[in-house]
Amino acid sequence: APEAPGMRACTCSHPVVAEGVGAPVDVTVVVDGEALRLVFAAADDDAAPREHGAAAVQRGSEAVRDQALLHTSFLNVCLAARAVVCCRVSPKQKAQVVNMVRDAPARPVTLAIGDGGNDVAMIQAASVGVGIAGHEGLQAARAADYSVARFRYLKPLVFVHGRLSYRRSSFISLYSFHKSIYLCLMQVFFAPASGFSGASLFDGVQLVTWNVLFTFLPVFAFALDRDVPDHCALRFPALLAACRRGVDFGRRRIAHWMLRAVVQALLTFLLPVLASRGGAGGPHGRPLSQEALSLTVYTCAVCVQTLNVALAMNAFTWVNHVAVWGQLAAVFLVFAVGSLWMRHLDMFGVFVQLLGLAWFWAVLVLVLVASVAPYAAWK
Repeated sequence: APEAPGMRACTCSHPVVAEGVGAPVDVTVVVDGEALRLVFAAADDDAAPREHGAAAVQRGSEAVRDQALLHTSFLNVCLAARAVVCCRVSPKQKAQVVNMVRDAPARPVTLAIGDGGNDVAMIQAASVGVGIAGHEGLQAARAADYSVARFRYLKPLVFVHGRLSYRRSSFISLYSFHKSIYLCLMQVFFAPASGFSGASLFDGVQLVTWNVLFTFLPVFAFALDRDVPDHCALRFPALLAACRRGVDFGRRRIAHWMLRAVVQALLTFLLPVLASRGGAGGPHGRPLSQEALSLTVYTCAVCVQTLNVALAMNAFTWVNHVAVWGQLAAVFLVFAVGSLWMRHLDMFGVFVQLLGLAWFWAVLVLVLVASVAPYAAWK
């Protein structure tokens, strides 16, 4: 493409290869507002007077083709360069440059950083905007996704907090789907076992307390988890590459969690059912009641989910210990209290009897070993 006024190249010391651009180009592109006006002329000519007639249509088609060629050439040059410096540009042109890069075929994630009101359009156009609260006011900070007080805080924001936020958000999202599918599948497996009678394996109290009481505490503790110390994340920026590749929220990781939900739900439901066949498990040799089976399966399910989160943690602090062991103790304490005092519940007196049965503890250990031990050994 012909060189536009205001564009020039200066040599730098690191070659860069842009995807789909060709040979390495070792340049830094410096462009001013006049050159950008030519590149984005089509967007800026909306208010220009319109011509009519066949000749005008032909000239317009040629202008659009030339403009598209110039736009594509400029984008390829920018992607191939190590850096692009835009000087003496308007706020609209800043946003146009960001939109141009963001809409490139490779669909890169763009980050815009600004500290003044003239950076607001650019910040809002980028995938992620960071505003610096400084001498030029708070307009950029208010329009941005994140705000920092100094430019030097940008590195910890990206390499420490940004990376941890991605990892934690990915885990919590996948775990939320996992534990919901896990609970629903046990209800599905119970349907043929009950002759499709429409009965529910779990009562209303158990379904309501699943998310509210029995699976939330370890997840909150995971929000404090760190796989590497902060100084290591700053010293080795390559750790951020896994986030850019989507390792923690990719298709393989999603498929792993969904398959794990199916297998663990099948084991958690099937092992207590098979262990109770033939009248085994009930007190004094009597068959196990549905309430007792429900409480057994539910207790195993809470323990499995708690250990799932515990195995995903990379560092155990006192907060993690309180969350994990406190959650395991809570399920036994709550059901024991409810079994003794809440006479209107179907499980009245049942859970206390289960605690005195060796069958219950044997099934609990069997389910935990079958459901969690393979993942613990693999990890």
